[in-house]
Amino acid sequence: ARLLRREGRIAAVCYAAATGGGRAEVDVVTEPEARRQGLGRLAALGFLAACRRARLEPVWDCFTNNIPSVRTA
Repeated sequence: ARLLRREGRIAAVCYAAATGGGRAEVDVVTEPEARRQGLGRLAALGFLAACRRARLEPVWDCFTNNIPSVRTA
């Protein structure tokens, strides 16, 4: 997981809700007051780098109507 804090509070986190078969499911959560500032993207980039080091294939799944998630992917 990759966690970003702002003023001592969690602002965004990217983690694998599930792993298996050499894959890691990508999940990103950004606090509402921290959105539209690139923090979810930064957390995702850190998580993707960790997947690469662990030789895990990141798998991004999101609903197509979740435009912020599609853009981040």
